[in-house]
This record gives sequence, structure tokens and C-alpha cells, in this order.
Amino acid sequence: MRSINPQHMSIDQYSRITFRSLILTLLFFTVMASQPSLAQYKVGDRARDFRLKNMGIGRTFVSLNTDRSAAGYVLVFSGLHCPWSKAYWDRLIRIDRRYRPLGYPVLLINPNDPNQVAADSPEDMQRAAREHGFPFPYLFDEQQDVARDYGAVRTPHVFILCKEKEGWMVRYSGAIDDNTEFPEQVTVHFVEDALESLLRGSFVRQETTPSVGCLIAWKKR
Repeated sequence: MRSINPQHMSIDQYSRITFRSLILTLLFFTVMASQPSLAQYKVGDRARDFRLKNMGIGRTFVSLNTDRSAAGYVLVFSGLHCPWSKAYWDRLIRIDRRYRPLGYPVLLINPNDPNQVAADSPEDMQRAAREHGFPFPYLFDEQQDVARDYGAVRTPHVFILCKEKEGWMVRYSGAIDDNTEFPEQVTVHFVEDALESLLRGSFVRQETTPSVGCLIAWKKR
């Protein structure tokens, strides 16, 4: 990456970069702080099935057992108002198109309470699925039970599940890749690397990574 010499910058340029760095720092610590204590599935845990309403194509209820051909799932908690979540929609469409035929389709789940974030209403979910051409279901975790089971705190957060004799087993948890803002600068594709290992019958080398994104908008208790 090209370094920037502050001596060659105008005051206005330096101010804009400093301001942006400050905002990103504040956002990072806001995301990392004040996380609720949840019992999160760990890699190797068995995940229980669920049944959620699909706000995308079909408008049906979907469970892990709905797609009998699925060998596993790329399950992603993703809200509508979050720029981190939106930044990955095109990449998730690409992942779904590549790995669905290989047995690992994407399931997108919105865990946000629309009473806390108006932009995450079921109607907005339907509109987003239609306008962005989601080829996968967009499920509404209305009671937030699934997010709590998985221990999701931020969006996006990915869990890769595999269908094994013991049930639906968690084989990866974390981020999609290592660069949210610039897809062309991604150096490590965490999800795709994990899927390739699973398809080869190998162990996933990097089973967990930190997920970075917006805090889930939880219901007021």
C-alpha cells in the first residue's frame, strides 16, 4: 500500500483523513463494546434446526431440512441498515452461485428488531431481496431465537454448517473475508477457503475469525 507523507498534504486533506480515521475507530470500539452475553455455538457443536419465514423468493417457511440436497449451509446473519452487511451482498450471491451446486447454499437471516431499526422491516426485506436479486432465502428471525442460539452479536456473522450423522455441525464461524470495503483487495477468503477444505474432506485450517459489523438491534426486554 502506498504510504502518505503528511508533509505533502494540505490541511484539508489531512483533516479529512484524520476525521475518517477517528470515525472508523469510534465505530470499531462501539461494535466491539457492549455485546450481550450469549451462549454461542462453537466449532464442533451441533446446531438445532429452526423454522423461519422467508421474505425473499417464495415467501415460505424455511428450515435446515427444507433443502434435501444440501450437504451444509453458509448461514449468514445480515441486516438491512448495516453498511457492513450490504457490502457483502454481491459477494454472497457469488458464493451461493458457486457453492450451491456443490451442496452448500447460502441462507441469509435478518436478526434485527424492526421496532428498534425501522429500515429492517419485513417489507424492506422483501424489497431488498427483489431489487438485489437474492438467489437465496432471506429469513426473518422475528423472535431473535436463532441469533441467540448461535450467539450472533454483529451483522454480518457467518456460520458454516455440515450435515453429518450427528446432525447439523458447525464447522466455521466468523467473517466472510478480510476486506469489507474493497473486494478487489481481499487477500484471504475465509468462507471460501473453509468450503474448499470441507469439499475435499479436509479439516478447516482457520475455523474461527472475528466478525466485524453492526451490533444486532435486540428487542427491548
